[in-house]
Amino acid sequence: MPSPHRPPLLAFTPITPAAPVQTKRALTPRDFEFMKLIGRGTFGRVFQVRKKDTKRIYAMKVLSKKEIVAKKEVAHTIGERKILQRSLDSPFLVGLKFSFQTETELYLVTDFKSGGELFWHLQKETRFTEERARFYIAELVLALEHLHKYDIVYRDLKPENILLDATGHVALCDFGLSKPDLPSGQLTNTFCGTTEYLAPEVLLDDHGYSKLVDFWSLGVLLFEMCCGWSPFYAEDTQQMYKNICFGKIRFPRGVIGEDGKQFVKGLLNRNPKHRLGAHRDAAELKEHPFFKSIDWVALANKQVPPPFKPNVESDESTANFDPEFTNADLREAGVDALIDEDDPSDNWVANVGEGQPPGRPSFNGPNGGIGTGGVEIKGAGTRKKNASHGSPLTKSVQENFRGFTYSGESMVAAAAGILGEDLLSDEEDEDEAGEAGTDSEWEDEAPAGRYSGRTKRQDDDL
Repeated sequence: MPSPHRPPLLAFTPITPAAPVQTKRALTPRDFEFMKLIGRGTFGRVFQVRKKDTKRIYAMKVLSKKEIVAKKEVAHTIGERKILQRSLDSPFLVGLKFSFQTETELYLVTDFKSGGELFWHLQKETRFTEERARFYIAELVLALEHLHKYDIVYRDLKPENILLDATGHVALCDFGLSKPDLPSGQLTNTFCGTTEYLAPEVLLDDHGYSKLVDFWSLGVLLFEMCCGWSPFYAEDTQQMYKNICFGKIRFPRGVIGEDGKQFVKGLLNRNPKHRLGAHRDAAELKEHPFFKSIDWVALANKQVPPPFKPNVESDESTANFDPEFTNADLREAGVDALIDEDDPSDNWVANVGEGQPPGRPSFNGPNGGIGTGGVEIKGAGTRKKNASHGSPLTKSVQENFRGFTYSGESMVAAAAGILGEDLLSDEEDEDEAGEAGTDSEWEDEAPAGRYSGRTKRQDDDL
């Protein structure tokens, strides 16, 4: 019992010193094991990598700062990083997990989709059934709907930029040509994209173009999936431009039903004001009879089973990627030049030299499918650190890439604003249905099966 002359003792809980706040260090290439080269193009390379601490598999895109600055692609590159960050909100867009930089390179680390490029599957099979094509197009409608919701025009829809996951769902990748901050009704006029998928207003209209160019490309893509070739393809680029603007298109017999034809016709309307989607964006596409069998809520939740499941043996499988890349020796692909050679350890590369044939010639094609916009950096096993890059970049040049670093694992919040009619003829029934006020008819001389044996399409330069 406490003394009457003294106040009772107050109970107290000992204060435990706060644990020191741990600041995440910036990632470097050495935080990853480089497993396979899975894409290469004129502007960059993409590797399959494993993050050492979590053992998770990702795709890593590597870009050269020096070349980005030289080609005046800084804004597009930073824009791609921010769009990738926003893509985390959609299951049909490849989302950014990490981005970091060294003195000479930029690194974008995204989900690895083991089903590979749609291009790879379409090239092997020549064409898809209408049911399979409808599934892919429906999921792509949801992907474009998400981008357009955030005022982003994609501008480079093609099979090379569509990936399949292990279960067969699509994911749109490579936002290097995407344009942010383009609300409905506003126009842009940068000439970019891939020739076969360019909308006519990109070629002809000096006033610019809107998000509706994405729906034109979607129509080209559906035709290509079902028919096996692009409707406007020609060996000569200028002839292809003429086909896009003034030619006519013919459907081969029996590859697509009437609803599908009308859907393609609605998308391939040369007058963007009358194109399907001109008034209510993706909502118009979703209401089209071509999609009458689609449950959009179930599709958005990935509850609709894909009609095709890729052959994927494990999380690390690269069986659905082009052996032109995956058989390449990683050292000859230039991985060693990305790593600090002052560190003598060799654990930056997985199973180096095991089961890999000598490196093949570089594929000097397009953007490599997994988003390989950027510069191609050729490597050699004996190259010294930074030797290929010439003089160091100045501080003012490095300032261009301020804010590039991002870590999805640290839950960095995304900014609210990401950056600051046509007459078609039918070979089957000679139908010439179309909207009023259209331009000249189109012509297509591509034989069935042209798709097989074709190489990847190169993005047009800016």
